[in-house]
Amino acid sequence: MDAKYCSGCKDDFYNGKNDLGVGKCWLRDDAKREKRMLIPIDMPPPYKHIRAELLPTCYKRQGYATVKPEAIASDGYWKR
Repeated sequence: MDAKYCSGCKDDFYNGKNDLGVGKCWLRDDAKREKRMLIPIDMPPPYKHIRAELLPTCYKRQGYATVKPEAIASDGYWKR
């Protein structure tokens, strides 16, 4: 997994962007890129306008839920 896909992730700090001497995030070795939706945690549904992006499976952004697109129905609400 290339570190360029980690931009915006809260753990991107560990990809050499620290003064601790940590040069690579330990989650990158097992990560794959998959479609995910970044949904703001304070946004009520529907989520029809949010597009899926190719993100690392370990991606975490502060203030967002990282959701698989198949968890959201076509009307923009959570599937049951």
